[in-house]
Amino acid sequence: MDSCAKCSPLPGHARPLENSHDDPARVEKQKETSYLAHIDVLPGCDPIALFLEWKALAAARGALMTNTMVISTVNRKMEVSSRTLVLRRMDGDAFVFMTDSRSRKAADLAEHPRASLVFQWNYREGARVVNRQVRAAGAVTPLPDDAFGDLYAREPLYCRLRSHLCHQGEPVDWTRHSARHDALLAQHRDGTAQLYQRPEHVVAYRLQPEWLEMYHALDDCIGDRVLFTRHASDGGWSFQHLAA
Repeated sequence: MDSCAKCSPLPGHARPLENSHDDPARVEKQKETSYLAHIDVLPGCDPIALFLEWKALAAARGALMTNTMVISTVNRKMEVSSRTLVLRRMDGDAFVFMTDSRSRKAADLAEHPRASLVFQWNYREGARVVNRQVRAAGAVTPLPDDAFGDLYAREPLYCRLRSHLCHQGEPVDWTRHSARHDALLAQHRDGTAQLYQRPEHVVAYRLQPEWLEMYHALDDCIGDRVLFTRHASDGGWSFQHLAA
């Protein structure tokens, strides 16, 4: 599929010097250059498709943990809390994640069912370092139990064991915690522990983005930002460039 946006330094501006990191003189010269990155967005660009394209490219270029995102929530006291979670899948154009219903984030979402998220990817493209960030925010709703059983079924053993072992956020005595872990693992191996059964406190949510912001920069350039805003009337998107 052809991209709906192309990224580059803006034509007419200086570009970074190739392979300058090994030559002190070239490094000093590069400090005196400046240029603008540019996200050339085509009309009708779908920001979700662009997000998935960027994420796939980052993974292909060797960026690590490209599915991880920081999600921020707020409670009724307006206390903000952030943590890193895994994007489990896209549900149409919504971001799906799992958590413990007894966690701080679940309590926040019960009081204020909105959140923001951010992905950041850094990788090399030839001699250049690409810096990309995607932010989004919107309403968050819980998924029904029968809508994410496949996600839990795909969990590796340590994640399933964690869901049976841990009361997220509660204080623990590490020695007792370790002994309980080892006992559960032994029960799993002898068939007496049903770790494949999802505990009731494992829940999933979907964040429906009302806006997405894409940031792109190369090396030490001045980055470009594009804000996509959803139209409430028809679900379409409009976009505009923002100063970095």
